[in-house]
Amino acid sequence: MAARRHFAAMCPFLRISGVVANHGIFKVAEVQPDRIVHVHIVDLGGTDPHHWLQLLRIFATRSPNLILRLTIINEQEEFLSQAADLLAKEAVRMRIGFLFHPERRGVGHCLHRLLADEIAEMSSPPQDRKGKKIQAHRAQQHTMMRADALLRALRQLSPKLVVVTEQEAYHNSTDFKERFRNALVYYGALFDAPEESVPAQGSAEEQACVERHLLRLEIMDIISHDGALRRDRHEKVERWAVRMNAARFAPSTAMRQDVVAQATMLAQELLPSGAYRVSRVNDGRLFIYRKAIPMFSISTWHAI
Repeated sequence: MAARRHFAAMCPFLRISGVVANHGIFKVAEVQPDRIVHVHIVDLGGTDPHHWLQLLRIFATRSPNLILRLTIINEQEEFLSQAADLLAKEAVRMRIGFLFHPERRGVGHCLHRLLADEIAEMSSPPQDRKGKKIQAHRAQQHTMMRADALLRALRQLSPKLVVVTEQEAYHNSTDFKERFRNALVYYGALFDAPEESVPAQGSAEEQACVERHLLRLEIMDIISHDGALRRDRHEKVERWAVRMNAARFAPSTAMRQDVVAQATMLAQELLPSGAYRVSRVNDGRLFIYRKAIPMFSISTWHAI
């Protein structure tokens, strides 16, 4: 958990995505100055409460007649306790209604875990009563339903906005050489990111913690494990778009050009050298680059 906190502090990717999420939430909150508005946010597997701190400040300055309910789902009791204390104190200071609901459970790798189950089943196609293997397309259809189960469950809640932030990399291939090549390029750039911010955003000890207890473990998992044993199954936004559409989500208009402009300004502020840039495509998806390599993607969706 400490490694993830250090990573969030050193690397701009998650802070930039936080800016996009906050302004998207404010846009769809339908804030009106003459009545109290209730907003409920669910953070699946969050590791950094500071961008919610920024959202509290946005609402306090633009819509004080608001009650914000925040549910954070995380395995670490210490993190949930610290987040509750930090956010509650800020809400009191800014005189904004705030309810915090911690849920101590693990969902950080839930979608990736479902992908692991899918790969395991596809490697062993189901058989009929006579022991014959069912056709491949029928087996794939069956496992796809399992992989999309969580997204379909989220759709039943009819959320006004879903923000998906994912590493823009493909580490879900069954081919070892492809996974190795993709991981080499991606993590080579990711290792450089903390180095560029030291000492501005973190110490050498914190950088070593990120490399040893976060990046190293992810690389080992992607390269060394196969089948259902592998947890980190990053997929690019194109694949997530297919899954979101299948679960009856449509692209949201929350990714406005002014939000992209603010994210771009933050990227330039965090690293004036220009190593980071933000790019937006026509359907509203946003990509964060380190030089020429896309590192993270951010997409916004609404239930249909």
